[in-house]
Amino acid sequence: MPSRTFLALTLPDSSRALLRDSCAAFRVTSPAWAGEKWVDPRLLHITVKFIGALPGPALAPVLEALREEGARHTRLHLELSDVRAVPSQRRASMLWTLAGGETERCQLLASGLEGVLEELLGLARDARSFRPHVTLVRARRPRVASSPALDAASAVLHDPARAGARAMSVPSVTLFASTLGPAGPMYRELGVIPLSGR
Repeated sequence: MPSRTFLALTLPDSSRALLRDSCAAFRVTSPAWAGEKWVDPRLLHITVKFIGALPGPALAPVLEALREEGARHTRLHLELSDVRAVPSQRRASMLWTLAGGETERCQLLASGLEGVLEELLGLARDARSFRPHVTLVRARRPRVASSPALDAASAVLHDPARAGARAMSVPSVTLFASTLGPAGPMYRELGVIPLSGR
């Protein structure tokens, strides 16, 4: 069993394509960022919770309990928002796209899933409240994220012709295993937690 597992909200193909084009607009406006560690568009997602090591015998009971929690929640509606420099524009170590919409319900879902993992695995809750976002790139060292580049990336996200790609209906949470290979991380789906509440 790979040693790194996590829960995530997957993105539809149209949303990943929109984010790919947003990232391209940022790099065109700020070429110095081209050599940073950009996330493969096929792997873009909203991380709900990092788990880490998950022994094989624990997988089935953990998934069962997570699915019971998922059944207490209904499908989420989120919307991709602006591109932000984290932790600050002057010393950015990452770029995020924030997700707006039903963020309070998303936070309740994350809290419920964290409770399951705390009870079954003794996994500590995150100190910060959950803020749904997509990580686009990690800088090798902190650097300036210019306002024109951020504006160019955000403008792509807010293109009226692509409003449908910006909005997302989220029917489930996915448990992934991540393995680091020569070409970067590879994700394998371990199970799906439907948001099947009524």
